[in-house]
Amino acid sequence: MTTELSRRQRLTIGALLMAFAAGVLIAIHFHPQQLRAPAWVAYAAGGSFALVGAALIAGAAPDLLCRVGFGLGALLGLFILVLMLRQALKPWR
Repeated sequence: MTTELSRRQRLTIGALLMAFAAGVLIAIHFHPQQLRAPAWVAYAAGGSFALVGAALIAGAAPDLLCRVGFGLGALLGLFILVLMLRQALKPWR
């Protein structure tokens, strides 16, 4: 069962994800001592939420922006793959 999101739903969810990403990034900036991971990992997580939000917003627009949304999704997948490979190929200590 596949349900397609309406344009309004994409814009709303995209805006909420971008706001959530901003909140995460602000929290990381003001409270870095509470992180249990390197700062770049936390910033990458917040940035990925922002990318997904931007992809949803771009996908809600006409053809050109839809292609941009697809490209952002592909870049996000590539970014996650690079992070996983970096962690997997990291030497043991």
